[in-house]
Amino acid sequence: MWLISFAIAAAFGFPQDSSAKPPFLETGSVLQGELNEASERISITLPDDGKDGKEVVSIPSTPYRLQVDQSGVYHIDLRAYAFDGYLILRGAEGQILAEDGRSFLGRHPRLILALDAGTVYQLSVCSLDKKLGDFRLILSPGAPEKLEGKARLLAEAEDLKQRLDWIEGKYGPYSKQLSDAINSGAVKLYREGNFEATLPLFQRLLTIDEENFGPDHPSVATTLNNLGVVYVTLGRLSEALPLQERAIEIQSRAYGSNHPKVAQSKSNFAVLLTKSGKHELAEKYFREALDVQEEALGNGHSSTLLLLNNLAESHVRQGEFAVAEALHRKALAGRVKALGRNHQDVGQSLSNLAMTLQFQGRYSESEPLHQQALSVNEKALGPEHPSVALSLNNLAAVRFRTGRLAEAEPLYKRSLQIWTNSFGEIHERVAVACNNLGNVYHQQGLFQKAEDLYNRSLSIREQFYGKDHELVGDALNNLALLYEDQGRFKEAEALYLQAQSLWTRTLGENHPRAALAMSNLAFMYKSNGDLDKAEELFSDALTTWERALGAGHPRVGLGLSNLAYLHQAADRFQNAKALFEKSLAVYEEALGRDHPDFLQIQKALGKLHEQEGNSLMALSLYRQGIEGAFRFLDRELPVLSEADRFRLLLGAADPQELLAVLARLGSDEARADFDLCLAGKGKLTRLQAAGLALAQATSEAQVREKLGRLQGLQKQLSELVLLPQKEKGDKNVSLIAELRTERIELERALNRELGLRQKLSVPGCDDLQQILPDNAVLLDFYVGRRVYAWVLHSKGEPNLVDLGDAEDLRNNQVHYLRDSLLRGGRTLKEKAQSADSLQASLWQPLMDLVGDARTVFVSPDGFLCKYPLGTLPDPKDESRFLIEKHRFVYLSDATQLVQGDPADPNRGGAALAVGAVDYFGADDSSGAGSTESSPIQEGSSGLRGGDHVWTLLPGSAKELDGLAALHSETLDWQEPLQLLQGKAATEQKVREAVEGRRYVHLATHGYFEPEHLPSLQFGDGEAPRSVFSSEQEKAVGMLPGLLSGLVFAGVNKPFDPKQDDGYMSADEIQHLPLADCDLAVLSACETALGSERAGEGLMSIRRSFEVAGAKTVISSLWKVEDQATADLMLDFYRNYWVNGMEKNEALHQAKLRMLEDNRKNFSGDARPGTWGAFVLSGDWR
Repeated sequence: MWLISFAIAAAFGFPQDSSAKPPFLETGSVLQGELNEASERISITLPDDGKDGKEVVSIPSTPYRLQVDQSGVYHIDLRAYAFDGYLILRGAEGQILAEDGRSFLGRHPRLILALDAGTVYQLSVCSLDKKLGDFRLILSPGAPEKLEGKARLLAEAEDLKQRLDWIEGKYGPYSKQLSDAINSGAVKLYREGNFEATLPLFQRLLTIDEENFGPDHPSVATTLNNLGVVYVTLGRLSEALPLQERAIEIQSRAYGSNHPKVAQSKSNFAVLLTKSGKHELAEKYFREALDVQEEALGNGHSSTLLLLNNLAESHVRQGEFAVAEALHRKALAGRVKALGRNHQDVGQSLSNLAMTLQFQGRYSESEPLHQQALSVNEKALGPEHPSVALSLNNLAAVRFRTGRLAEAEPLYKRSLQIWTNSFGEIHERVAVACNNLGNVYHQQGLFQKAEDLYNRSLSIREQFYGKDHELVGDALNNLALLYEDQGRFKEAEALYLQAQSLWTRTLGENHPRAALAMSNLAFMYKSNGDLDKAEELFSDALTTWERALGAGHPRVGLGLSNLAYLHQAADRFQNAKALFEKSLAVYEEALGRDHPDFLQIQKALGKLHEQEGNSLMALSLYRQGIEGAFRFLDRELPVLSEADRFRLLLGAADPQELLAVLARLGSDEARADFDLCLAGKGKLTRLQAAGLALAQATSEAQVREKLGRLQGLQKQLSELVLLPQKEKGDKNVSLIAELRTERIELERALNRELGLRQKLSVPGCDDLQQILPDNAVLLDFYVGRRVYAWVLHSKGEPNLVDLGDAEDLRNNQVHYLRDSLLRGGRTLKEKAQSADSLQASLWQPLMDLVGDARTVFVSPDGFLCKYPLGTLPDPKDESRFLIEKHRFVYLSDATQLVQGDPADPNRGGAALAVGAVDYFGADDSSGAGSTESSPIQEGSSGLRGGDHVWTLLPGSAKELDGLAALHSETLDWQEPLQLLQGKAATEQKVREAVEGRRYVHLATHGYFEPEHLPSLQFGDGEAPRSVFSSEQEKAVGMLPGLLSGLVFAGVNKPFDPKQDDGYMSADEIQHLPLADCDLAVLSACETALGSERAGEGLMSIRRSFEVAGAKTVISSLWKVEDQATADLMLDFYRNYWVNGMEKNEALHQAKLRMLEDNRKNFSGDARPGTWGAFVLSGDWR
C-alpha cells in the first residue's frame, strides 16, 4: 500500500454541468477507460524522500460515479498495465472513504468496503507515475475470494498473460518491451514454484530472442540456460541437456571461456549432469565454473558460494561425505561472513551441512544445525514461508531417521500445512510432505493413514508433472513397500515393476533409482522364498549402483550386503562372507566404523563366521561391534533425551551374541569382556541421574529455568495421562503427544548445556573387585533370548554362566511366584514342583560359584528384576531358604558398587514419614500431623478413570505411630521427624518436604502398567484392567515413567483441574530434590516393579528414586498385608537406627525374624510372601 496524503486543490471537483457528469460504474460491469492528455489533473501531496517536508505534485485522473441497489460489501478493481494506477473513493460530501494502490497481487489497486444503497459515490482513477493509457474498472458484490496457494499462482499466471497480451498488442510480438516482460514474469513464476506456467514463457521468449538477435546471440544463450533449468526442475532431463550445452557454446564464443556468465551456465549444466548420474563430468564442469567465479568475483561472492554449495551436493550424491562436508563448511563460513548469521542463504548452508552429517549417522551434530536453519529462516522469511516448511521437513527427517516418530509427525504436519497454504493442493512440495508423513504412519503401523497419504502424493505428482516423471516413481515405490508390509504381494509387485519401468524409461536403465526398484522387488521375492528371482535382481541393482555411483558409495555397500544375506540364506557361506567383507570395506570408507550400518553388517558377518564354526573370528567381530556401538552412543547420547537413548542402545550394543560365544568357548579376555558388558548395562540410568544431578546443583539461571520448565511438563503429562475418562476431550491424545515432544526437546537442550560427555566413564572389573568384600560375590545378569550371568569375586577372573532359554526361565519364575509366594493365606501343604524347576534353571548353575559367600550382590535384568532370590529354597537343605544362608543386595547395575563413600555412621538425620493417607480427601492447609481420614471403603486399588478406588491402608497408621515412638522415645537426635498423614499427605506437601531429608519413608500405594505379565498380586486367570488406551500409550511413547508412580491424598476425589490429582509419576519422582537422601523406604505395594528394558532392569518407581539421588532404596515387589509390612519396617528401623547395623543387615535380620515368627505361628510355614517382597537396592552399608 502506498503511503500517500492527498490534498484536494480548491479548483478540483467534478464538473457542475449536467451534460459533462462522470459516467456511472455499475455492479457486475467492466468499464473500459483511458487516461490521456485531456484527462483532468489533481494535486496530491507525496512524502519527499530524503527531505523534511512534502512534495505537491499534479497527476492525471479520470472521475466516475457509482451507486448500488443493495447495501453491503463490494470490491472495486482497477486493471492498468500502462501506468501505476491508484484508486480514490469519496462519499457524497467529497470526504475520502478509501484509497489503494497495490493490494491485489502487489500490482493492482483494489478497494474493499461496505456501500450504502442509494448513495452516489465519487471514484477517481489516477496515475501515480503520470503515464497514460487504457484501463479496466470493475465493481463486484461481496468480498473477493482470498487468494492462497494454487489459486494465487493461477491468478498470477492469468494476470501475467493479460499483461503480456496488452504489451504485445501495443508494441508488437517481437518488441523489447514484450521480451523484458516475459523474462521478468517467468523468473517470478519460477521462484514461486509455478514451473508449468514458467515453461511456455521461456519457450516463447526463446522464439522472440532468436528472431530479434539470431541463433548465436548471448541473449539467446541466457534464455536457453533458463529454459534448461526449468526442464531440469520438471525432471525432463533429456530435453534440458542440448539446451544447456548450446548455451555454453554460445556464451564461450561471445565472452570467452573465463567469463562469469559462462561459469553460471556450466554450473547449471553440472547440476543437470549430477541429476543424470554423470558425476565425473559434473565435477569437471563444477570445478571449471568455480575457478572462473573465484578469479572473477572473489571467494566471498554469492555466486561463488552458491557454486561451492552445488559442488558439495554433487559429492553428497556420490557418497563422498567427507569432501562434501568440507565444502559445505566453507560455503557456510563464506555466507556468514558476507551476509550475517540471519540470512536465508545461511539457512540453506546450515541445512545442507546438517543433511551431510545426517547421512553419516552424526545425528547429534546434524540436529542442532537443522534447528539453527529453522530459526534463521523463520527470522529472515517469517514462520509461514515455504523455506521454513523445508527446514521443518529436514528437522523431521533426522528425528524420523532416529526412530522418534512422534516428534517427526507434528513437524511434517506443519510443513504440509505451510506448503499447501503457499502453493495449493497440487504442488510437488505438498506431495513431498504427504509422502513423508505417510512414512511416519507406515512405521507406526497405521497402514490406512499411510496409504491415503501415499495415494495423495502419487495423485499430486501425476497431476503436477504428468505420469512419466521420475518422482511419480518415488510415490509408486513407497506405495509398493506399504503393500508388501501388508502382505498384498501381487499389488506390491505390480507397483515395483511400474516404478522400475518408469525410472528406466525416464532416467535410463543405469540410473540409481532404477536399481532401487529392483532391490525392493528382490526383497519381496526373497521373503516369499523365490531366491533365484531375488538374486538376479539384487545383482542387477548392485551392478547399476556401481556403474552410476562408483564402487565406494554407501548404496553399493547396501547392494553387497543384500546379496550377502541372500547367499547366507541359501547356505552359500563363502560367497556371503566375501560379500559382507566387501560391504564392510565400503561402509568403513564412506561412513566410518562407528556408523550403525557398518555395525549391523559387522554383526551379520560375525554370525556367519559362527555358522561356519569359526567362533574365534565371530568373537572378535562381536567385540569390535560393541566397542564401535559404544563409541557411536557416547557421541550421540549426551545430546539425546532418555527416550532417544533407549532407541539407540537397544539395537546397537546388545551383548547377546558375544555372551553366547563366550559361554560356549570360554574367554581368554574375561575381564575385558566383562567390562564391555558393564559399559552398556545401566548406561541410560547413569546418564539420566548424572544429568539431573548436574542440573539441580548448578547455579546458572538458564539451566535452572529449563529444569523448572521440565518439571512442569512432567507434571502436565502425568495429569493428562491419568485424567478421568469423562474429562478426556477429543484432543487429549494429541495434547499428550505435543507435550511429550516439547518435554523431549527441552530435555535434549538441557543435556547439551550440562556437558554430559564428562559423565561417560564407567567403573570396570578392577574397580568392582576393590569394593567387593572378601566374603561376597557379584551376580550380574543379562537377559535376551537366553539368560547369562557374570559371577565375580573380590579376587580372580570373572566367570560367565549360561542359564538357558529366557522364556523357559521366565515361566519357571512365574509359576513359583504364584505357587509359593503369592498364595495369600492358603496353607502350603507340600513343596511346589515349580520350586525344583526354578532351582534347577536359576540357582543350581550358580551355586558352586557362589559357594558360602555371606553377601550376594545381584544386578538383575529384565524379568529377573521381579524375583527376590532369597525366597528360593536352598537346594542343599530344602527346609531352609537361601536368605538363611546369604544376604542379598540388589543393584540397578553392577557399577552401583562403586558409588562413593559410605554414609556417616552417626545415624542421626532429618526424616520424613508419609502414611495413613486419606485417598478420599485432601486439605493443603492441614497440619503435618493430621490423622483425620475417611471411613474405610470396600474395593481394590485402581487408577482414576476405572471402576476401582484406592483403598485406605490402616496398617500404615500403626507403621507411622511406631516410627514416631521410636524416634521420640529411643533416639536422642536433634533433627526432627516430620509426619504427613491423612488429608495432609498431599502430593505437593510431599514434594516440598523431601528436600534436605536424610530419611524418606513413604507408606502409600504404588501403581504400574506391566507390559508382559499381569501384576504379581493377581492369581491365575485374573489380570489388572489397564486404564491406558493404546492411543495414550503411543502418545506417551518411550517414556514409561509416565505409567507408574505413587498416589497421595485426594486421589479418589472428583476430578478438579485446579488441584493436584494425587498422582506422582515415576518421571516426576526423578526430579525430586533427593541429593541428601541416604535412605528412601517405599513400604507400598509393587514399588520395585515397572516396565522391562533390556540392559536397564525395570523402569520402576525405585529406579526413579535412585535417579533423583537416593543412595539406598527399599521397595516391594508385590502387595504385602499392612500389619506384616508395619512389623517388618519397624524391625528394620530398630536394627538400623538403634542397634547400628548396616542397612542391608538391618533388613536381613528383620526378614529372618519374620520368617521364624511365621514358622512358629503357621505350623512351620515360613510364608515367604510376607517378608520376601522387600528388596534393598544401592548402598548396602
